[in-house]
Amino acid sequence: MIIMRYSTRRTCIGVLAAILLLFLLIVARSVTASDEQGETPQALTPTPERTAAPIGPAPLTLTKTVSTDTVLPGQSFAYTLRIATSREQARAEVRDILDRGVEVIGIESESGACTSAGIIICTVQVKAQEPATILITVRAHATVAPDTWLVGQALAQDDRDFTAASERVSVRVVAPPPVMSAPVAAAPSAPEAPSAGAAPPPERQTAPESRAASRMGAVLSSAPQPTAIPPTPATVPPLSRAAGALSGAVEPAAAAPIDTMAQEPPTTPNGEDNEVSWLDLVTTVNP
Repeated sequence: MIIMRYSTRRTCIGVLAAILLLFLLIVARSVTASDEQGETPQALTPTPERTAAPIGPAPLTLTKTVSTDTVLPGQSFAYTLRIATSREQARAEVRDILDRGVEVIGIESESGACTSAGIIICTVQVKAQEPATILITVRAHATVAPDTWLVGQALAQDDRDFTAASERVSVRVVAPPPVMSAPVAAAPSAPEAPSAGAAPPPERQTAPESRAASRMGAVLSSAPQPTAIPPTPATVPPLSRAAGALSGAVEPAAAAPIDTMAQEPPTTPNGEDNEVSWLDLVTTVNP
């Protein structure tokens, strides 16, 4: 019994050893193979060279230009569309999208027909050596504010579905220049006829002819005005006998002293006696 157990154990150990040896051989062979692959360089596969294919002209081209860069409100200008193709002949449809700040005045094209209903649509015939041209005349609205940009762009497509687009063009709206108006001189009014009984207007003084005349006029104006000469008094009437007696005047007839005692009362030529006045009795004494 013991012998049988011992033989069975030896058999199991031998089988396990064989399996382990086989595993070690497999691992060693794989390691050797990987080392051999790392030592020998792999051959590089050549890549095919890329050759540049020649590029020809575009099958369809579209350009858009404008006649001016700046515009005033209410002013007109023009867009020019030019369609070209590399084919012998093609039919193209062109659409131009205009800015809302402009209105269409007219469209001209010798290569086809155009319609304008919000968007300009033209159908033209194009040849390789004969590009089609479309002239669009527009006008900026009068209500467009200054410093506004009017932007537009056009698109095209031919009968083989080739497409093209133009560059966007812009036009700037500028303010109108200020109006410089010269002042208008008022017409001279006609002199009014003087009414009846009105005093005539004072005459204008003429300007002096020279400086000397002006200075002389200034001196004369500043000099004091002469006073009015008193009128010559009328002939003083002869003093009466009473006034002469009081003032001491001597009349020719009374130059000599009067003797009151010897003098008789005067008589008139007719012989009548005059009344005697107390003035006749006053004796004048000369100094």
